Order: sequence, then structure tokens, then C-alpha cells
Amino acid sequence: RLAVLVGEAPSAVEGELASLAPRPLADELVPAGLPSELLLRRPDLRAAERQLAAASAEIGVAVARRFPRVTLGGAGGWAGRGFGDLFAAASGTWNLGVAVSWPIFQGGRLRAGVHAAEARHAAAEAAYRLAVLRALEDVETSLVAYGESQVARRERRTAAHAAEHAARLARRLYADGLADFETLFAAEREAAEAQEGLATVETTVGVRLVGLYKALGGGWQVFEPLASASAPGSAGAELMAD
Repeated sequence: RLAVLVGEAPSAVEGELASLAPRPLADELVPAGLPSELLLRRPDLRAAERQLAAASAEIGVAVARRFPRVTLGGAGGWAGRGFGDLFAAASGTWNLGVAVSWPIFQGGRLRAGVHAAEARHAAAEAAYRLAVLRALEDVETSLVAYGESQVARRERRTAAHAAEHAARLARRLYADGLADFETLFAAEREAAEAQEGLATVETTVGVRLVGLYKALGGGWQVFEPLASASAPGSAGAELMAD
């Protein structure tokens, strides 16, 4: 499925998937970009915008049908009484005609066509506005969810470090004979549960980051936060997830 998503044959990524590597950690700072860039990145917004443009063009076509159509036609050739006079300069003949077509008896139908085109344009405009609002909602929801997972990860990390520190103290006390095995076992169990909770929240952070990339449209160039923050005009180009 991953191979098909990147436009490759199903077996093209087997080599990459066969190698094991540590899971990449999600950064707290995500280059979300500006709302105007969102309109260019998300394919659903681009499709809605093109549909709106097509509906707008249909209005012009419907209006143009109500006006007269002028057609210019012409023909040229040679004519003579004999074959010897056929290609003389005076034997040239030319014909130019103008045809005017005006659908004066279809006014009602053509006006209805214009009204129908305008109604389709209004519907396409409403659909485009709705698509933009839903896209902004997706981004805002994904940013909030990602920020909440970041807060949960920091809390889980603190708890895991504290539990590991308590387990080390319990092992030292047990080795010195100052604590029994039950105390050591309880500390070791709490440390293991804390690590498990941290792994779970790390997975949640990764999943929500993927959802945020999907909401943003993806496909942009990742930049260095500090370098871009000092560049002119970069205000608002980065959003803290939390």
C-alpha cells in the first residue's frame, strides 16, 4: 500500500521496509505555513477553486449566446472564356460574404440558460467557501490535537524519568540490604508501566502528526525554524503545536 501511495510497484519498497531503524521522533515545531499557502497545497481546495472558475466561465458562454453571431466568408479563383485567358490578371474572381445569425426567437430559453449558469456559479462558490472552512477546521483541530499529545508526552517523559530514578534507588537499597524484594518489584513494575505509557503516547504523537500533515496538504519544504524565524517576512510561517 505504501508503494502504491508513492506511485511505485507494490514490491518497490520492500528493501526499505526490511531494514529496521529507530522510530523518528516528532518535532514540537511544525512548519504549518500561512492560510493562503493552504489553499495551494490541499488538492480538495484546488479542485473546488477550479470548479468555481469553470462555473464562472459558463456564465460568459451563456451570455454570449444571446448576442448576434457574425460570420465572414470568402472565396477566390480564376475564370476565362478560353484556356489561354484562364490565368490572366483580369481573369481573377473574388467573392466575400457576411452572414449574421441572431436567435431573436429564443430569448426566453437563452435568458433561462444565463440564470441557470449563474445558479451553478453560486452553488460552486458556496461549495468552495465550505471547502475552505472545512480545511481550516481540519488544520485547527489537528493543531490542537497535536499540541495536546505534545503536553501528554512531556508529562509521560517526566513520569518515566521519575519512575526510573525510583527503580534505581530501590535496586541500590535492595543490594545494600535496606529494602526487601517486594519494594524492588513494585518500583520495577512502576518503571515498566511508565515506559509503556510513554511508548503509547509517543505513538499517539506520531499518528496525530500524520493527521496534521494531511490537514495541511503536505508536500512543502521543511526549513530550519531558527533560520526562517530571523528571515524578513517569516512572521506567522511557523506555528507551535501547543
